[in-house]
Amino acid sequence: MFWLAVASDDAPAAAQVLHDEERASMTDEQRRAADAVNALGEDDNTCPACFGTIPRGEARCPECGLRFS
Repeated sequence: MFWLAVASDDAPAAAQVLHDEERASMTDEQRRAADAVNALGEDDNTCPACFGTIPRGEARCPECGLRFS
């Protein structure tokens, strides 16, 4: 972990640069899993482990058993 100091007005742009750099270092599967995690809270979610469908409110993926809580 590291700290980055930027002016308040530059914070959104700095965060975007860091986000883009991180995504550039990921494999396609890692990007897909990250996108699935970012979408949690929608009506139907995608499991970041198996990419199965998790109905809203479920604590576990019905396909692979990954637990969310």
